[in-house]
Amino acid sequence: MRIPVSPVRIYVGAMGPRMLRMAGRVADGALPLLFPPSHYRVAATQIAEGAASVGRDIAAIDVAACIWCSISTDGERARAVLAEKIEYYGPSFSPDLMARAGLRVSDFAGGAVTPQMLALGVAGGPEDVVGACARLIADGARHVSFGPPLGPDPAEAIRVLAEQVIPALTR
Repeated sequence: MRIPVSPVRIYVGAMGPRMLRMAGRVADGALPLLFPPSHYRVAATQIAEGAASVGRDIAAIDVAACIWCSISTDGERARAVLAEKIEYYGPSFSPDLMARAGLRVSDFAGGAVTPQMLALGVAGGPEDVVGACARLIADGARHVSFGPPLGPDPAEAIRVLAEQVIPALTR
Protein backbone atom coordinates (compact mmCIF):
# COMPACT_ATOMS: atom_id res chain seq x y z
CA MET A 1 0.00 0.00 0.00
CA ARG A 2 1.32 3.43 -0.93
CA ILE A 3 0.77 6.29 1.48
CA PRO A 4 0.16 9.60 -0.27
CA VAL A 5 2.68 12.20 0.74
CA SER A 6 2.34 15.90 0.14
CA PRO A 7 5.16 18.40 0.47
CA VAL A 8 5.67 19.73 3.97
CA ARG A 9 5.54 23.51 4.10
CA ILE A 10 8.40 25.04 6.05
CA TYR A 11 7.79 28.12 8.19
CA VAL A 12 10.55 30.09 9.88
CA GLY A 13 9.92 31.90 13.15
CA ALA A 14 11.99 35.06 13.28
CA MET A 15 12.35 38.45 14.90
CA GLY A 16 15.67 39.88 13.74
CA PRO A 17 16.38 41.31 10.29
CA ARG A 18 18.82 38.56 9.23
CA MET A 19 16.41 35.77 10.14
CA LEU A 20 13.49 37.58 8.49
CA ARG A 21 15.49 38.00 5.27
CA MET A 22 16.53 34.34 5.42
CA ALA A 23 12.86 33.34 5.75
CA GLY A 24 12.16 35.32 2.58
CA ARG A 25 14.95 33.53 0.75
CA VAL A 26 14.13 29.94 1.70
CA ALA A 27 10.83 29.40 3.55
CA ASP A 28 7.27 28.76 2.46
CA GLY A 29 6.12 31.01 5.27
CA ALA A 30 7.43 33.34 7.93
CA LEU A 31 6.29 33.71 11.52
CA PRO A 32 7.63 37.09 12.61
CA LEU A 33 6.89 37.62 16.29
CA LEU A 34 5.87 41.26 16.28
CA PHE A 35 7.06 43.25 19.26
CA PRO A 36 5.28 45.63 18.85
CA PRO A 37 2.54 44.65 16.38
CA SER A 38 3.12 47.96 14.58
CA HIS A 39 6.45 46.45 13.44
CA TYR A 40 4.62 44.39 10.78
CA ARG A 41 5.56 46.61 7.82
CA VAL A 42 9.24 46.53 8.76
CA ALA A 43 9.24 42.74 9.20
CA ALA A 44 7.32 42.20 5.94
CA THR A 45 9.77 44.46 4.09
CA GLN A 46 12.74 42.50 5.42
CA ILE A 47 11.11 39.21 4.35
CA ALA A 48 10.40 40.71 0.91
CA GLU A 49 14.05 41.85 0.62
CA GLY A 50 15.20 38.29 1.25
CA ALA A 51 12.75 36.94 -1.33
CA ALA A 52 13.79 39.51 -3.93
CA SER A 53 17.48 38.71 -3.40
CA VAL A 54 16.89 35.22 -4.82
CA GLY A 55 14.21 36.12 -7.35
CA ARG A 56 11.23 34.86 -5.32
CA ASP A 57 7.79 36.43 -5.46
CA ILE A 58 6.86 37.66 -1.96
CA ALA A 59 3.21 36.84 -2.75
CA ALA A 60 4.15 33.14 -2.68
CA ILE A 61 5.33 33.41 0.95
CA ASP A 62 2.77 33.18 3.75
CA VAL A 63 3.71 35.92 6.20
CA ALA A 64 1.87 35.57 9.50
CA ALA A 65 1.54 38.57 11.77
CA CYS A 66 2.31 36.80 15.06
CA ILE A 67 1.14 38.77 18.07
CA TRP A 68 0.83 38.25 21.78
CA CYS A 69 -2.89 38.55 22.42
CA SER A 70 -4.95 38.70 25.57
CA ILE A 71 -8.69 39.03 25.05
CA SER A 72 -11.72 38.89 27.30
CA THR A 73 -15.16 40.40 27.51
CA ASP A 74 -13.55 42.19 30.47
CA GLY A 75 -10.85 44.24 28.76
CA GLU A 76 -9.15 45.26 32.00
CA ARG A 77 -8.68 41.62 33.02
CA ALA A 78 -7.24 40.89 29.57
CA ARG A 79 -4.77 43.77 29.85
CA ALA A 80 -3.71 42.60 33.34
CA VAL A 81 -2.85 39.13 31.99
CA LEU A 82 -0.76 40.55 29.14
CA ALA A 83 0.93 42.91 31.61
CA GLU A 84 2.05 39.90 33.69
CA LYS A 85 3.61 38.27 30.63
CA ILE A 86 5.35 41.48 29.57
CA GLU A 87 6.60 42.11 33.11
CA TYR A 88 8.11 38.59 33.18
CA TYR A 89 9.65 38.50 29.70
CA GLY A 90 10.37 42.19 29.12
CA PRO A 91 13.74 42.35 30.86
CA SER A 92 15.06 39.56 28.60
CA PHE A 93 14.10 41.25 25.30
CA SER A 94 16.97 42.42 23.15
CA PRO A 95 17.96 46.10 23.21
CA ASP A 96 17.15 46.31 19.47
CA LEU A 97 13.63 45.00 20.05
CA MET A 98 13.16 47.46 22.90
CA ALA A 99 14.46 50.36 20.81
CA ARG A 100 11.91 49.79 18.03
CA ALA A 101 9.19 49.99 20.69
CA GLY A 102 10.71 53.15 22.18
CA LEU A 103 11.74 51.29 25.33
CA ARG A 104 14.93 50.32 27.15
CA VAL A 105 15.50 47.14 29.14
CA SER A 106 16.04 49.38 32.17
CA ASP A 107 12.41 50.55 31.83
CA PHE A 108 11.43 47.15 33.23
CA ALA A 109 13.44 47.58 36.44
CA GLY A 110 10.58 49.14 38.39
CA GLY A 111 8.15 46.30 37.79
CA ALA A 112 5.22 48.47 36.68
CA VAL A 113 4.03 47.81 33.13
CA THR A 114 3.27 51.06 31.35
CA PRO A 115 0.84 51.50 28.44
CA GLN A 116 3.89 51.77 26.14
CA MET A 117 5.11 48.38 27.38
CA LEU A 118 1.62 46.89 27.03
CA ALA A 119 1.67 47.96 23.36
CA LEU A 120 4.22 45.16 22.77
CA GLY A 121 1.13 42.97 22.41
CA VAL A 122 -2.61 43.32 21.87
CA ALA A 123 -4.97 43.25 24.82
CA GLY A 124 -8.50 44.20 25.76
CA GLY A 125 -12.01 43.44 24.68
CA PRO A 126 -13.15 42.25 21.27
CA GLU A 127 -13.28 45.78 19.85
CA ASP A 128 -9.65 46.40 20.91
CA VAL A 129 -8.44 43.23 19.21
CA VAL A 130 -10.51 43.88 16.08
CA GLY A 131 -9.00 47.38 15.88
CA ALA A 132 -5.44 46.10 16.28
CA CYS A 133 -5.98 43.39 13.66
CA ALA A 134 -7.60 45.89 11.28
CA ARG A 135 -4.42 48.01 11.53
CA LEU A 136 -2.31 44.93 10.73
CA ILE A 137 -4.52 44.18 7.72
CA ALA A 138 -4.26 47.80 6.58
CA ASP A 139 -0.47 47.37 6.77
CA GLY A 140 -0.71 44.38 4.44
CA ALA A 141 -1.13 41.38 6.74
CA ARG A 142 -3.05 38.49 5.18
CA HIS A 143 -2.60 36.10 8.12
CA VAL A 144 -2.80 36.87 11.85
CA SER A 145 -1.58 34.41 14.47
CA PHE A 146 -2.86 34.93 18.00
CA GLY A 147 -0.24 33.86 20.52
CA PRO A 148 -0.22 33.53 24.28
CA PRO A 149 -1.40 34.41 26.81
CA LEU A 150 -4.78 34.48 24.94
CA GLY A 151 -6.53 35.85 28.02
CA PRO A 152 -7.49 35.31 31.66
CA ASP A 153 -9.69 32.39 30.55
CA PRO A 154 -8.30 30.68 27.43
CA ALA A 155 -11.62 28.95 26.64
CA GLU A 156 -13.43 32.29 26.75
CA ALA A 157 -10.66 33.90 24.68
CA ILE A 158 -11.01 31.29 21.93
CA ARG A 159 -14.79 31.69 21.97
CA VAL A 160 -14.55 35.50 21.72
CA LEU A 161 -11.97 35.28 18.93
CA ALA A 162 -14.15 32.80 17.02
CA GLU A 163 -17.49 34.50 17.59
CA GLN A 164 -16.61 38.20 17.55
CA VAL A 165 -13.12 38.97 16.25
CA ILE A 166 -12.74 36.66 13.26
CA PRO A 167 -16.25 37.37 11.86
CA ALA A 168 -15.63 41.12 12.17
CA LEU A 169 -12.37 40.81 10.24
CA THR A 170 -13.66 38.52 7.50
CA ARG A 171 -16.77 40.47 6.51
